[in-house]
Amino acid sequence: MTVRAVVIAGALVVSTGVPALAAPFMIDSKNAFVIACKIDGMDEVCQLDSGDNATATLRPLPVFAALPVIQTKRAMGVAGVVVTSDVVRVSALSAGELVLKDVSNVQRSSRPQAYSTLGLGFFRGLQTVIFDFRRFELLRGPPEGPACPGRFAADELIRLPATLAGQPITVGWDTGASITVADAAYVAAHPSLFTYIKDMPPGDDSTSSGLHARLYLMKAFAVCGRAIDSLPVVAVDMSAPKAETPNFPDLILGSNLMRGHVWSFDFRDGRWSFD
Repeated sequence: MTVRAVVIAGALVVSTGVPALAAPFMIDSKNAFVIACKIDGMDEVCQLDSGDNATATLRPLPVFAALPVIQTKRAMGVAGVVVTSDVVRVSALSAGELVLKDVSNVQRSSRPQAYSTLGLGFFRGLQTVIFDFRRFELLRGPPEGPACPGRFAADELIRLPATLAGQPITVGWDTGASITVADAAYVAAHPSLFTYIKDMPPGDDSTSSGLHARLYLMKAFAVCGRAIDSLPVVAVDMSAPKAETPNFPDLILGSNLMRGHVWSFDFRDGRWSFD
């Protein structure tokens, strides 16, 4: 790709001529995708978490304590835990060469967490994003290769069209999930598609924290026309978020289906690709 991105009021405008802007990231020992970031010029390590609807969620560190508070919000994760956060005023947010200015919906968490996060709002602000899980780079650019059938949605979560046993299903896409997660009730309703492996200890990531979990292998799943058989899936009780958000998906794709692939999203028109 040869594009140039110029920051104007939190959006990136494209012109041709020079290489795309990029930011390298890495994967930690718990399968979290982490990246060097800056919040108003203050150095931090952020997790890439497309399951976080905020533009960024900051750890409750002393360095962020003086940021002006705009309002207080509450959010619920898959585990049904409600977290209270202060929405704070931040003038600039960046990761590598990717920069947003005059950003909105930056939250300061009220509870400890391993990293601050760059959430769905950050990726929306970039407009067109490539998650390269081969080279471990986050880039600003349009979908690479042929577009996948159907369009994705990005309200509270990125939601993609897929199929399971040949039937259409909408799945979530969450870089904050260390493994693909399914609703336990959905697994119980489709026993022929899920092979039980073992019980798991309660999770500690954004999708399964504190929940009783069971590991399965899922078969007959396909995304973007590509069959993916024997995909490890952790089943947890998603009844709490499904009660609060009626269109919450029964299946959320996690990092075990991201590594080794390139996923691209155009938030302007819903086009996406998977290589």
